[in-house]
Amino acid sequence: MKSFKRLMITAILAAAMIVCLSGCAIKVSYKYDNADKYIAGDREIADKIENIDIDYMEGDVTLVSGETAKVIIKETANQEIDDKLKVHTWVDGSTLHVKYCESAKGLSFDKLEKKLEITVPKDLKLGDLDIDSSAGDIKVDCSAKEYDIDSSAGNVSIVQHGESDMISIDASAGNVRVEAEKVRKLDADMSAGSGEFIFAEAPENTDIDSSAGNVTIYLPENSDVAIEPEISAGDFDYDLPLTKKGEKYICGSGANKIEIDASAGDVMIRKK
Repeated sequence: MKSFKRLMITAILAAAMIVCLSGCAIKVSYKYDNADKYIAGDREIADKIENIDIDYMEGDVTLVSGETAKVIIKETANQEIDDKLKVHTWVDGSTLHVKYCESAKGLSFDKLEKKLEITVPKDLKLGDLDIDSSAGDIKVDCSAKEYDIDSSAGNVSIVQHGESDMISIDASAGNVRVEAEKVRKLDADMSAGSGEFIFAEAPENTDIDSSAGNVTIYLPENSDVAIEPEISAGDFDYDLPLTKKGEKYICGSGANKIEIDASAGDVMIRKK
């Protein structure tokens, strides 16, 4: 599920990190293209933004819609930091790129804790929203055509508005919660943590892979779904009017496909 680009970034960061066993600060090389075009610190952006790409190494990331005409970038930290350690942003056409700090080698983040909050106009529907976080909770409450969320450690919460083509989530350690009005396809891969998915309307295709943790899906009672659960260690429970046909459980016409692969944990289908 991870894009090749994000896999390479993660690998490079991991390889570049040097931990001093004597107790000195961790040194990190954090490099990215077009570094000279980025602006450090909080800012308000009046440009028309259609896509947002966030790469935030450590700390909570919140992206919400609000009563604003601009895109507002605000970061908080537990200590005074100079510009090189502040959030860096660049508007490339209609795409907002967000980076954790400046592009440099040998950066020190000794005891640094940061949080990022981005507010977008309430009536803005983004095209692509891409968030990559190594450690920290991710909270999204906005409208986008496609959501691509990659979290190595932390909880993920998405509230989807309007109509969307895709929600893609890769969560290595943390709980996942999705509340969606209408999405065509949902793809969630969870290595350690529970998943809660609340659909106002069943997606055309749903693929959920859970290595450890319960999976709960809420659907309208009259949903047309075909659910195919593969559970290694756990129970399958439902209160929708499902009829078992082979390996699938059918409700209505069964037009919308739901595949669930759970290695350890219960799978529950509930009425919304």
